[in-house]
Amino acid sequence: MDISNLLEIALEAGASDLHLSTDLPPILRIDGEVQKKSLPPLDQSLSRLVGKGVVSRDTSSATVTSRRAS
Repeated sequence: MDISNLLEIALEAGASDLHLSTDLPPILRIDGEVQKKSLPPLDQSLSRLVGKGVVSRDTSSATVTSRRAS
């Protein structure tokens, strides 16, 4: 499963939000209610790929730089 599949599932369900967390299944917010779907948990590699696909390169670089400075 990749981010495109997850977004398609969210869109088809009419979700306003898609909550992603490592080692947990994706959660959708539909009509203001958080709903768990029977989806497999996200592993760490998928959640990293999702983050890289959603966050722009400049923002990602700034975040990494900021974290190293802390």
